[in-house]
Amino acid sequence: MTISAQQFRIDPMIQQQIDAISALTNAHLRQVLDYSKAVLDKLVPLERGSHQQVSCYVVYYQHVLAFFPDGQSTGLQNPAQFKAFCGRRDTPDSLLFQQGDRLLEISLCKSGARGRRDLAGVDDVELQMDGQNWFSLIDGEMRSGARGCRGQLCYTAKDGSDFRL
Repeated sequence: MTISAQQFRIDPMIQQQIDAISALTNAHLRQVLDYSKAVLDKLVPLERGSHQQVSCYVVYYQHVLAFFPDGQSTGLQNPAQFKAFCGRRDTPDSLLFQQGDRLLEISLCKSGARGRRDLAGVDDVELQMDGQNWFSLIDGEMRSGARGCRGQLCYTAKDGSDFRL
């Protein structure tokens, strides 16, 4: 959202600087999202296509389907990587995958600060470092303890049972 000079009676020179900073911030976020999705392509690859092209994710029975803007869909190259989700099957808030001995979570929120700027609504991608520490690929920082979906018992295993970290 761009702030207009008339709305806040901002000097046009200051408005120009605000616009430049906003453009840089948006470009940086786009680069970080693109890089994070490239990491997803390596760690949790789709059967075809790229996470870069996905417009939405859904949980279909015990599988994750990624839909593209043209209506086509694909699953994971290794469907066993999908472990659990948060939210509704048709509009999950997050998806949890197993990558080796670590978990990886994609947080989705099409109305979030970052998610609204992404076609699929990706708000964050986090990699579990150990039991309580997660690294955010979007923010580039380590987080510890329960927060978000991890703060509650809200994960649903792909078979419909409760899933605990």
